[in-house]
Amino acid sequence: MVYITELLKGLTGPTGDTGPTGNIGMTGPTGTSLNPRGAWIHGEDYYTGDYVTSESSVDPQITSIWVCVQDKLESTEIPKNDLDYWTEIEVMSGDDGTTGPTGGIGPTGPTGPEGPTGRGPTGPAGPKGDPGEDGDDGDPGQQGPEGPEGPTGFLQFGIPTNNFEGIGAKTEYSTTGSTISGLGSICYLDGNQYYQSAKADDEATSIGKLAIYMGDVDTDVGEFLEFGYYKNEAWDLSPGEPIYVDGMSSGNITQTPPGGGGWVIRIIGYAYSSDVIYFNPDMTYFVV
Repeated sequence: MVYITELLKGLTGPTGDTGPTGNIGMTGPTGTSLNPRGAWIHGEDYYTGDYVTSESSVDPQITSIWVCVQDKLESTEIPKNDLDYWTEIEVMSGDDGTTGPTGGIGPTGPTGPEGPTGRGPTGPAGPKGDPGEDGDDGDPGQQGPEGPEGPTGFLQFGIPTNNFEGIGAKTEYSTTGSTISGLGSICYLDGNQYYQSAKADDEATSIGKLAIYMGDVDTDVGEFLEFGYYKNEAWDLSPGEPIYVDGMSSGNITQTPPGGGGWVIRIIGYAYSSDVIYFNPDMTYFVV
């Protein structure tokens, strides 16, 4: 039997609204983290994500941060001459840039235009058919593409211009139980979580976590620079040379490796200029 509804087409209805946006694909893997290795050392093994300090490719008087981008065993060329394995992050002057805001989700697309009116008259509604059987479940959709690898993060500091000024990673600690020589003192964190002035002739005071005392910010609360640049106009340093914890005076620095029996030799940074140091304590040390 052929219904008249098959012979006379009705008016075309308006186009429906656009369907909802599909689910967002899975988040890509986290970017490679960085592992501080201190100053670059000839013959050391380095692996992807390690970063070291070494001579800048632009100015030999400037120390840059170099990130290992593929495993390098027995590194014998300084990073600036071995660019297949290293990428440079040069320390730049100026304030830290702010992170831009994350963009919002785009708006839903506009509704499509209404379809044209059919030519024939609207036919009568046909009888309602019986419900069909439920169809089989469709195959699972394909997994979304893997997201791009996140960018490698890095710190960007300016150079201090005022006496006893520090720029970099800072923290605050109680000084209720501290004995500190004065502003600019190199300090170690003791077992009671108090900073004390460090001295290279005592291994217990110079092999652990170190920081520079920058003064009190409140009653019995001190501010400490854990990583970055610090200026002390009383210093008379040789730019580019290593800095050590002094073994003669508590809290002081020296560019002469400590030489007394049982003294600790540990590089804690480099002289950026005659009165500014780049403070970044090495994880390794030697006992004479």
